[in-house]
Amino acid sequence: LSFLLIFLIAVSLIFSNWYATMVSFGVVSLILGLALQNPLTSLFGWIYLLIRKPYEVGDRIKIGNVYGDVMNVGYFDTTLWEFGGDYLSGDHPSGKIIRFSNSKIFSEYVVNYSWPLFPFIWSEVKFYVS
Repeated sequence: LSFLLIFLIAVSLIFSNWYATMVSFGVVSLILGLALQNPLTSLFGWIYLLIRKPYEVGDRIKIGNVYGDVMNVGYFDTTLWEFGGDYLSGDHPSGKIIRFSNSKIFSEYVVNYSWPLFPFIWSEVKFYVS
């Protein structure tokens, strides 16, 4: 009963001046919006990944200049097992694990090499005939 009474007194003091209360809520929401901009964008990226499915776990993708197999898609980030890389020329795993924010799908091109309707990747074999 005493907690309810304290709560009612606090609410009546806060809402005695409606203009100041609304300005305070506006300032607090602006600060939270700026502070949580990247995590919220990553969370919306995760929701986009669930709905549109540009890639799933097990797909081979290229996003930006990173190329690899998707190992995990979390709420805020995606984990890739890199293929190729700086020191390899073929499609061999480099051993590096790369994590990037899910918000990157809104600003980078996503190339998915594991399309289910055409599961093959075309490659060229170069040879010279004299």
